[in-house]
Amino acid sequence: FAADADEIAAYWQGLDFASDGPDGWLLVAVDEFVLGWGKRVNGRLKNHYPRGLRRNRDWRLENSRCQSPISSLKG
Repeated sequence: FAADADEIAAYWQGLDFASDGPDGWLLVAVDEFVLGWGKRVNGRLKNHYPRGLRRNRDWRLENSRCQSPISSLKG
């Protein structure tokens, strides 16, 4: 996802949203920064972000303290 995508705000809030593609587990990332896991079922991405970390307000990547892009995890 792009950092300004509406789906990212929904993900931070613990909401499910529409997602095209095959069913299964997905690594949710924004511009190569990992946010967590989701499970796509019947065209919906079901949120598996930990409940204690969910936000009740709009949240954008520029407010995040993420330091490790996915590319740094590649061997």
